[in-house]
Amino acid sequence: MLANLRRHFDLVLLTALGVLLVAFPQIDLTVASRFYDPTTGFWLKDQWLIRFIYDLVPWVSRAVLAGLLVFLVLARTVRRHHPFVVAHRKAALYLLLVALVGPLFLVNSVFKDHWGRARPSQVVEFGGTKTFTRAAVPTDQCAKNCSFVSGHASAGFFFLAPAFVFVRRRRLWLAVGTGAGLVIGLVRIIQGGHFLSDVIFCGIVVYLTAYVLHALMYRHRAEIPRLA
Repeated sequence: MLANLRRHFDLVLLTALGVLLVAFPQIDLTVASRFYDPTTGFWLKDQWLIRFIYDLVPWVSRAVLAGLLVFLVLARTVRRHHPFVVAHRKAALYLLLVALVGPLFLVNSVFKDHWGRARPSQVVEFGGTKTFTRAAVPTDQCAKNCSFVSGHASAGFFFLAPAFVFVRRRRLWLAVGTGAGLVIGLVRIIQGGHFLSDVIFCGIVVYLTAYVLHALMYRHRAEIPRLA
């Protein structure tokens, strides 16, 4: 029991934070208010570093997807017998599926387009016209591309996935994925694009996607690559 909790500490932490934010939704408003001014709005949203990170994330995501696709094509053609390719072919397919199912489908299609939660910049508390609603509760304050959950942050949390297949560097990838997701999520909070809970629940969705796909694809530990 304790061993499993330690192994999935990131999920335990994110889930605990998610429950806290649902139980006390005022935390979302308090965090967002730190970056809001009644006169100038979300005053750091166009700061150059914030804008740079926001614009960079989609390009990094495309590069990762392209890299995985190229690797898989090579793995089926000219390089299919190379030791590195043989050892990592299934891992590359796994990572591609995590990206497609988690960030692209669940986050950006299912949740963002059907949950209906207004963004911070859209709610009355921050100069908008929509009603603030707590996380994890479907509502009708937004029609499409809504606040719950964070699409940009999912690109960062995606880097949790390698921790499931590159077991020798599990802690490193957990730190990279959690850190990237939280930093990118902070950028979106600063811009008034998301609440803290949108970021935390995004991490939960991506982590669970990686966990379930790993359980389905790697039923035997001998299949897990050891070269990375």
